[in-house]
Amino acid sequence: MATNVTEINELIDANVQERVRAMGRSIKAVHAYSLRGAQHAQGMLEHLNTNLSNKGIYVKRVIITNVVLSSEVAQSMQERTIYQFKNTLERKTFAYKQRIKNDQEEEIKEKQIKEQQRKDVEENAKLDQLNKKQEIEKIKAETEKIKQEWKAKTTAEIQKINAETDLQYNKITAEAELIKTQIVEKAQAEAAEIMANADAYYVTTIASAKQEVAPQIAEAVKAEGQAEKELQKGFA
Repeated sequence: MATNVTEINELIDANVQERVRAMGRSIKAVHAYSLRGAQHAQGMLEHLNTNLSNKGIYVKRVIITNVVLSSEVAQSMQERTIYQFKNTLERKTFAYKQRIKNDQEEEIKEKQIKEQQRKDVEENAKLDQLNKKQEIEKIKAETEKIKQEWKAKTTAEIQKINAETDLQYNKITAEAELIKTQIVEKAQAEAAEIMANADAYYVTTIASAKQEVAPQIAEAVKAEGQAEKELQKGFA
Protein backbone atom coordinates (compact mmCIF):
# COMPACT_ATOMS: atom_id res chain seq x y z
CA MET A 1 0.00 0.00 0.00
CA ALA A 2 1.29 3.48 -0.91
CA THR A 3 2.17 5.54 2.13
CA ASN A 4 2.93 9.01 0.77
CA VAL A 5 1.71 11.39 -1.94
CA THR A 6 4.73 10.89 -4.15
CA GLU A 7 4.25 7.14 -4.28
CA ILE A 8 0.54 7.56 -4.90
CA ASN A 9 1.18 10.00 -7.79
CA GLU A 10 3.81 7.70 -9.29
CA LEU A 11 1.44 4.73 -8.99
CA ILE A 12 -1.40 6.64 -10.63
CA ASP A 13 0.88 7.99 -13.40
CA ALA A 14 2.15 4.49 -14.14
CA ASN A 15 -1.38 3.08 -14.47
CA VAL A 16 -2.49 6.05 -16.55
CA GLN A 17 0.47 5.62 -18.92
CA GLU A 18 -0.23 1.91 -19.16
CA ARG A 19 -3.87 2.59 -20.04
CA VAL A 20 -2.89 5.32 -22.51
CA ARG A 21 -0.49 2.94 -24.28
CA ALA A 22 -3.22 0.32 -24.42
CA MET A 23 -5.66 2.85 -25.82
CA GLY A 24 -3.09 4.09 -28.33
CA ARG A 25 -2.44 0.55 -29.56
CA SER A 26 -6.20 -0.10 -30.01
CA ILE A 27 -6.74 2.61 -32.65
CA LYS A 28 -4.97 4.11 -35.63
CA ALA A 29 -3.13 7.40 -35.35
CA VAL A 30 -5.63 9.10 -37.60
CA HIS A 31 -8.32 8.34 -35.01
CA ALA A 32 -6.26 9.32 -31.99
CA TYR A 33 -8.20 12.49 -31.32
CA SER A 34 -11.32 10.40 -30.90
CA LEU A 35 -9.92 9.20 -27.54
CA ARG A 36 -11.30 12.36 -26.00
CA GLY A 37 -14.76 12.02 -24.59
CA ALA A 38 -16.81 10.24 -21.98
CA GLN A 39 -16.57 6.73 -23.46
CA HIS A 40 -12.77 6.41 -23.23
CA ALA A 41 -12.73 8.36 -19.95
CA GLN A 42 -15.02 5.76 -18.46
CA GLY A 43 -12.67 3.02 -19.65
CA MET A 44 -9.73 4.84 -18.00
CA LEU A 45 -11.75 5.19 -14.75
CA GLU A 46 -12.59 1.50 -14.64
CA HIS A 47 -8.93 0.55 -15.39
CA LEU A 48 -7.56 2.76 -12.61
CA ASN A 49 -10.06 1.58 -9.98
CA THR A 50 -9.42 -2.06 -10.92
CA ASN A 51 -5.64 -1.73 -10.56
CA LEU A 52 -5.60 0.70 -7.63
CA SER A 53 -8.36 -0.64 -5.43
CA ASN A 54 -5.95 -3.03 -3.68
CA LYS A 55 -3.72 -0.03 -2.94
CA GLY A 56 -6.49 1.76 -1.09
CA ILE A 57 -6.96 4.28 -3.88
CA TYR A 58 -10.41 5.06 -5.37
CA VAL A 59 -10.76 7.33 -8.40
CA LYS A 60 -14.08 9.15 -8.64
CA ARG A 61 -13.80 10.83 -12.01
CA VAL A 62 -11.56 10.88 -15.11
CA ILE A 63 -11.59 13.51 -17.84
CA ILE A 64 -9.49 13.19 -21.02
CA THR A 65 -9.07 16.84 -22.03
CA ASN A 66 -6.44 16.55 -24.74
CA VAL A 67 -4.56 14.09 -26.95
CA VAL A 68 -0.97 15.01 -27.85
CA LEU A 69 0.82 13.18 -30.66
CA SER A 70 4.48 13.25 -31.56
CA SER A 71 5.55 16.04 -33.90
CA GLU A 72 6.27 13.61 -36.78
CA VAL A 73 2.90 11.88 -36.43
CA ALA A 74 1.10 15.21 -35.94
CA GLN A 75 2.86 16.68 -39.02
CA SER A 76 2.02 13.62 -41.09
CA MET A 77 -1.57 13.74 -39.92
CA GLN A 78 -1.75 17.45 -40.56
CA GLU A 79 -0.44 17.04 -44.10
CA ARG A 80 -2.78 14.15 -44.67
CA THR A 81 -5.61 16.11 -43.17
CA ILE A 82 -4.84 19.11 -45.37
CA TYR A 83 -4.64 16.85 -48.43
CA GLN A 84 -7.83 15.13 -47.48
CA PHE A 85 -9.43 18.50 -46.78
CA LYS A 86 -8.33 19.84 -50.16
CA ASN A 87 -9.42 16.66 -51.84
CA THR A 88 -12.70 16.74 -50.01
CA LEU A 89 -13.11 20.44 -50.78
CA GLU A 90 -12.41 19.81 -54.46
CA ARG A 91 -14.85 16.94 -54.50
CA LYS A 92 -17.46 19.01 -52.72
CA THR A 93 -16.77 21.98 -55.01
CA PHE A 94 -17.10 19.76 -58.06
CA ALA A 95 -20.18 18.13 -56.60
CA TYR A 96 -21.62 21.57 -55.79
CA LYS A 97 -20.92 22.87 -59.30
CA GLN A 98 -22.26 19.66 -60.78
CA ARG A 99 -25.30 19.97 -58.57
CA ILE A 100 -25.80 23.56 -59.71
CA LYS A 101 -25.43 22.44 -63.32
CA ASN A 102 -27.78 19.53 -62.80
CA ASP A 103 -30.24 21.81 -61.03
CA GLN A 104 -30.07 24.29 -63.88
CA GLU A 105 -30.51 21.55 -66.45
CA GLU A 106 -33.30 20.07 -64.34
CA GLU A 107 -34.90 23.51 -64.07
CA ILE A 108 -34.69 24.02 -67.83
CA LYS A 109 -36.06 20.54 -68.37
CA GLU A 110 -38.80 21.18 -65.83
CA LYS A 111 -39.67 24.47 -67.56
CA GLN A 112 -39.79 22.68 -70.90
CA ILE A 113 -41.99 19.96 -69.42
CA LYS A 114 -44.27 22.53 -67.80
CA GLU A 115 -44.40 24.53 -71.02
CA GLN A 116 -45.29 21.39 -72.94
CA GLN A 117 -47.85 20.49 -70.30
CA ARG A 118 -49.27 24.01 -70.51
CA LYS A 119 -49.52 23.68 -74.29
CA ASP A 120 -51.09 20.26 -73.91
CA VAL A 121 -53.58 21.66 -71.41
CA GLU A 122 -54.38 24.55 -73.73
CA GLU A 123 -54.77 22.19 -76.68
CA ASN A 124 -56.95 19.87 -74.63
CA ALA A 125 -58.97 22.84 -73.40
CA LYS A 126 -59.43 24.09 -76.96
CA LEU A 127 -60.36 20.59 -78.10
CA ASP A 128 -62.78 20.19 -75.20
CA GLN A 129 -64.24 23.60 -75.95
CA LEU A 130 -64.65 22.67 -79.61
CA ASN A 131 -66.22 19.34 -78.69
CA LYS A 132 -68.55 21.05 -76.22
CA LYS A 133 -69.44 23.66 -78.83
CA GLN A 134 -70.18 20.92 -81.36
CA GLU A 135 -72.16 19.05 -78.74
CA ILE A 136 -74.12 22.22 -77.91
CA GLU A 137 -74.81 22.83 -81.60
CA LYS A 138 -75.93 19.23 -81.95
CA ILE A 139 -78.21 19.57 -78.94
CA LYS A 140 -79.57 22.85 -80.34
CA ALA A 141 -80.23 21.18 -83.70
CA GLU A 142 -81.93 18.21 -82.05
CA THR A 143 -83.93 20.57 -79.82
CA GLU A 144 -84.98 22.64 -82.84
CA LYS A 145 -85.93 19.46 -84.71
CA ILE A 146 -88.00 18.24 -81.78
CA LYS A 147 -89.51 21.71 -81.44
CA GLN A 148 -90.49 21.78 -85.12
CA GLU A 149 -91.85 18.24 -84.89
CA TRP A 150 -93.92 19.16 -81.86
CA LYS A 151 -95.00 22.38 -83.53
CA ALA A 152 -96.08 20.50 -86.65
CA LYS A 153 -97.76 17.86 -84.53
CA THR A 154 -99.46 20.54 -82.42
CA THR A 155 -100.56 22.40 -85.55
CA ALA A 156 -101.95 19.20 -87.03
CA GLU A 157 -103.73 18.42 -83.77
CA ILE A 158 -105.13 21.96 -83.64
CA GLN A 159 -106.28 21.73 -87.24
CA LYS A 160 -107.83 18.34 -86.53
CA ILE A 161 -109.54 19.73 -83.43
CA ASN A 162 -110.71 22.78 -85.40
CA ALA A 163 -112.04 20.57 -88.17
CA GLU A 164 -113.78 18.31 -85.70
CA THR A 165 -115.09 21.38 -83.87
CA ASP A 166 -116.37 22.91 -87.12
CA LEU A 167 -117.95 19.62 -88.08
CA GLN A 168 -119.54 19.26 -84.67
CA TYR A 169 -120.62 22.91 -84.75
CA ASN A 170 -122.17 22.50 -88.19
CA LYS A 171 -123.87 19.32 -87.05
CA ILE A 172 -125.21 20.99 -83.93
CA THR A 173 -126.27 24.05 -85.97
CA ALA A 174 -128.06 21.85 -88.50
CA GLU A 175 -129.76 19.95 -85.70
CA ALA A 176 -130.72 23.23 -84.06
CA GLU A 177 -132.09 24.61 -87.34
CA LEU A 178 -134.02 21.40 -87.86
CA ILE A 179 -135.43 21.55 -84.37
CA LYS A 180 -136.19 25.25 -84.86
CA THR A 181 -137.95 24.50 -88.14
CA GLN A 182 -139.87 21.66 -86.54
CA ILE A 183 -140.84 23.89 -83.64
CA VAL A 184 -141.87 26.73 -85.96
CA GLU A 185 -143.80 24.40 -88.21
CA LYS A 186 -145.48 22.79 -85.21
CA ALA A 187 -146.20 26.22 -83.75
CA GLN A 188 -147.58 27.41 -87.06
CA ALA A 189 -149.75 24.32 -87.37
CA GLU A 190 -150.93 24.70 -83.82
CA ALA A 191 -151.56 28.42 -84.41
CA ALA A 192 -153.49 27.69 -87.62
CA GLU A 193 -155.49 25.05 -85.78
CA ILE A 194 -156.15 27.48 -82.95
CA MET A 195 -157.17 30.19 -85.44
CA ALA A 196 -159.38 27.77 -87.31
CA ASN A 197 -160.95 26.68 -84.06
CA ALA A 198 -161.33 30.32 -83.07
CA ASP A 199 -162.96 31.17 -86.41
CA ALA A 200 -165.27 28.20 -86.16
CA TYR A 201 -166.08 29.09 -82.59
CA TYR A 202 -166.74 32.67 -83.69
CA VAL A 203 -169.00 31.64 -86.54
CA THR A 204 -170.78 29.11 -84.37
CA THR A 205 -171.12 31.59 -81.53
CA ILE A 206 -172.42 34.37 -83.84
CA ALA A 207 -174.84 32.01 -85.53
CA SER A 208 -176.07 30.75 -82.20
CA ALA A 209 -176.34 34.30 -80.89
CA LYS A 210 -178.23 35.40 -84.02
CA GLN A 211 -180.50 32.41 -83.71
CA GLU A 212 -181.14 33.23 -80.07
CA VAL A 213 -181.86 36.92 -80.69
CA ALA A 214 -183.79 36.45 -83.93
CA PRO A 215 -187.19 36.12 -82.18
CA GLN A 216 -186.45 39.10 -80.08
CA ILE A 217 -185.50 41.12 -83.15
CA ALA A 218 -188.71 39.99 -84.83
CA GLU A 219 -190.73 41.03 -81.84
CA ALA A 220 -188.91 44.34 -81.77
CA VAL A 221 -189.59 44.88 -85.47
CA LYS A 222 -193.20 43.94 -84.97
CA ALA A 223 -193.49 46.25 -81.96
CA GLU A 224 -191.81 49.04 -83.94
CA GLY A 225 -194.32 48.49 -86.77
CA GLN A 226 -197.25 48.65 -84.46
CA ALA A 227 -195.90 51.78 -82.83
CA GLU A 228 -195.63 53.47 -86.20
CA LYS A 229 -199.19 52.46 -87.02
CA GLU A 230 -200.41 53.86 -83.70
CA LEU A 231 -198.43 57.01 -84.33
CA GLN A 232 -199.94 57.42 -87.79
CA LYS A 233 -203.41 56.92 -86.37
CA GLY A 234 -202.76 59.72 -83.93
CA PHE A 235 -201.87 62.19 -86.73
CA ALA A 236 -204.86 61.22 -88.96
